[in-house]
Amino acid sequence: MAKVTKSAQLLDYLRTTRTVSPMEAMIHLQIGSPTKEIHRLRAKGARIEQVWRKNPATGQRYSRYFYLGDTA
Repeated sequence: MAKVTKSAQLLDYLRTTRTVSPMEAMIHLQIGSPTKEIHRLRAKGARIEQVWRKNPATGQRYSRYFYLGDTA
């Protein structure tokens, strides 16, 4: 049985949900460094946009990644 990489897991998740935060990737996919995996996916041609948000309750900034598809 072939081992599924963290990058492949994250890409499948993004294709399904279209968006993910680093915390969601850590909790739901057990990815220790989501930013590194996003970088790898972008290098392989995935179009992923980063948008900064602010938590209204705490005022803390966080990022969300949005999957825009693959490059041709």
